[in-house]
Amino acid sequence: MHAYELLIPDEKYFDAHPEFFSLVGGKRIRQGNGGQLCLSNQEMRAAFTAELLEKIRSKPHLGVFGFCPNDGYGHCECEQCRALDSAEDRAKQQVNRRVADFVQDICARVDREAPGVMLGHYSYSNFSNFLDHLPNPPKNLIVSCTMFHCYSHSVFDPECPKNPPHAERLKKILGKIRHVYIYDYFSHNWGRLPAPYWAAVIQDFKEFKRLGVDGWMSECSGAEHKMWEAQWSVFYLAAKLLWNCSTDTDIFLQKLCQDRYGAAATPMTRYMQTLQKSVLRKDVCLDKNPDAFKAFFTPEIQKACAASLKAAGNSAFVKAERALFDFQCSNYAEREKYTSAGTITPASLDGEAQKLFLVDRSSQLPNLDNDTKVWVAADKRSVRFRLLMQETKMDKLKINSKSPYSGDSIELFLDHGTNPEICFHFIFAPDGSTVASECEGPRWNWAWKHQAKVESKKHDNAWELLVEIP
Repeated sequence: MHAYELLIPDEKYFDAHPEFFSLVGGKRIRQGNGGQLCLSNQEMRAAFTAELLEKIRSKPHLGVFGFCPNDGYGHCECEQCRALDSAEDRAKQQVNRRVADFVQDICARVDREAPGVMLGHYSYSNFSNFLDHLPNPPKNLIVSCTMFHCYSHSVFDPECPKNPPHAERLKKILGKIRHVYIYDYFSHNWGRLPAPYWAAVIQDFKEFKRLGVDGWMSECSGAEHKMWEAQWSVFYLAAKLLWNCSTDTDIFLQKLCQDRYGAAATPMTRYMQTLQKSVLRKDVCLDKNPDAFKAFFTPEIQKACAASLKAAGNSAFVKAERALFDFQCSNYAEREKYTSAGTITPASLDGEAQKLFLVDRSSQLPNLDNDTKVWVAADKRSVRFRLLMQETKMDKLKINSKSPYSGDSIELFLDHGTNPEICFHFIFAPDGSTVASECEGPRWNWAWKHQAKVESKKHDNAWELLVEIP
């Protein structure tokens, strides 16, 4: 997992060794404020190895230990770290070569002290090609290849508009290193949306096995989360495929529906096959963009699905599936009500709130019990926001003044206005604590002097911020 902050915690090292941490915007910053580690620092590498070895020795039953960068960006900008970057890295604002240098060194140090223990690292984000800079990758290195791909089609479908680069990268990684896992995102950003990508999953796993991939894992939510209402079948399928890849879509769906729905197996199989066929077109890519669902969940598909569900009767499992289907049908009608205005005209902070809606990523609906209202005013001197966050559990607010995005917060992104590559990112905690970054691609300058003024207020069922930005 993202492990820099676990192995070199801010609390233990920052005050005594700020040089261990990223230099961003001319200032050493904590990882809790969006930074990474100074990978060129040899003392930091020694401390990192010592901390990693301590964890290894404390857990002798474990065979793999992760040592990946923190989530996000904030990589060091000191001369020594930049010197480790390749020309391509500098041009694309990536850190492949410096990460490769660090990985090679840490793997060698650990291998001398703990031979046989494997170290796990992601191929991901702006270091997705770090193996290009390791002619002879360490034998104690395992790589997780992470992919945000289209789920309508197999990763290996050459006709998919989006997946071929993912297949090429995986094959390149497998050509470099023996131990490779797939790190996937089956449920990410989907919520309770139907998940009809069984055919693609079956094709993927058969190819993973043929290529010699060690294993597979996917990000998912906890057992109590509503995502399982829609996602259970694909995770169940993945578990079966990890054990045995010899199946096809029709066989799987027929057996699944027979086991789960009994007498309603035939109409429920027809329901699932209708959903599956709806995404097999080459013009539909389920790539976690919420708007993509409109492309396959058409009125015709809804009509066919509704007929199958009606014929399936009223067993508990069928009723649960019908409720999910009905939710999705109503969702498309509801979400149209909550489309934010494309242009905001500044007005008074005391009048009517702007037509801006903060919506869930997958449902595209606001949480009406905890809605957020926004007012915007502006003149030549400043832009001002009034932000009212309704909250039914005020006593549960988690406020982290030192690191606002580690607690409850609201984020604000402002366009640069003339440079489309730059935006300004503010994070406000309920007590008014603020961190901000000047963002240009993957470079997030958390040392940026934002000069915003923030006042906070607490109400019985809401918290409010008044923000003024020059």
